[in-house]
Amino acid sequence: MNISIIGRQMTVSDDLKMQVERKLARFDKFFPEGADATVTFSRLRDKECLEITISYKGMLLRSEEKNLTFLCALDECVEIIDG
Repeated sequence: MNISIIGRQMTVSDDLKMQVERKLARFDKFFPEGADATVTFSRLRDKECLEITISYKGMLLRSEEKNLTFLCALDECVEIIDG
C-alpha cells in the first residue's frame, strides 16, 4: 500500500509517520499493491484531527476522527475502517 502523509499547517513527526505505517500495515492483506492511502493531520482549536482515505480499484474507504491526541484519533480511524 502506498501511504501519503500530509500535515496541514503543521509538520508530522517521524514517530507519528512510523505509527501510521505500522497501523495501516494491517490492511495490506485486504489491499494488495495498487492501493493508495492518504493520511492527513491537522489541529482544530483544542482537538487533533486525523483523516484516513484508502482508494483501491474505484473503491473508497474514509474515516475522520477528532481526539485529544493524534494517536487516539489514529486508533479510532483504523478501527472504523477495519469495521
